Amino acid sequence: MITQLGCPVVELPITYLGIPLTLCRPSAAQLQPLVDSVAARLPTWKAWLMNKAGRLAIVNSVLSAIPVHQLLAFAPPKKTLKQLEKIQRGFLWPGHAVDNGGNCHVNWRHACRP
Repeated sequence: MITQLGCPVVELPITYLGIPLTLCRPSAAQLQPLVDSVAARLPTWKAWLMNKAGRLAIVNSVLSAIPVHQLLAFAPPKKTLKQLEKIQRGFLWPGHAVDNGGNCHVNWRHACRP
């Protein structure tokens, strides 16, 4: 049946529509391209020109939306979630790609509540 359709037969793990498909839960190393793609979207050169409301809008609309496509398909490791939160927190509070702490005016868990 597969040969009649012309579909190739491949072994797992593969990438389908940008999502790594495996038989088990993906590791943090397999999800590093996701973290890199979120970090690449950061307009850090404009962050210092924006007020906190503008930065919050970018975090909610862009930096949180990029990983949603992949995170709906599987449960990511905690390390990957912490890396994504660090990128978002760093952009929101000090306006840099990386936040080393001491810049947050509100508890991050309180700021992320709906």
